[in-house]
Amino acid sequence: MTSQVPDILVVEPGSIDLPQMELHGVVIASIDDPKAWTCYKFANKGSEGKMTMCTALWKGYISTYRLKIDGTLVLERLEYPFSRGVDPDEVNEPLQGDFWLDLREWFMGSGVMVPFVDGKIVAEKTHWKYKSGLPARRHGR
Repeated sequence: MTSQVPDILVVEPGSIDLPQMELHGVVIASIDDPKAWTCYKFANKGSEGKMTMCTALWKGYISTYRLKIDGTLVLERLEYPFSRGVDPDEVNEPLQGDFWLDLREWFMGSGVMVPFVDGKIVAEKTHWKYKSGLPARRHGR
């Protein structure tokens, strides 16, 4: 399986400290059953005419999110790094409801699932779910 280009997560100064990991998605999940995970349903899906699909970027764009000081998360922009001469889409879509950030050391690596309830991060780290993955050194990282 080809590693995927991670999304971008900007954490505003003064908000919660997150592990220095890559963001590999926002999911709706029964956290103990990974087969039941689904992607968060965004109103903004990306401009098909701007997308260039490749094995390293299945969805055709990179999402940029901002974790705000008040604990909310906003999808700010969609970028198309494999398409020449196209501007990013500025979307500024606040995420709502219950969801999880899927943070990982690398695409197949260990990580942590960080919960949001009613659109706000759960700061109490005892509610975060840590998961094992493949060690980075086995894959040239």
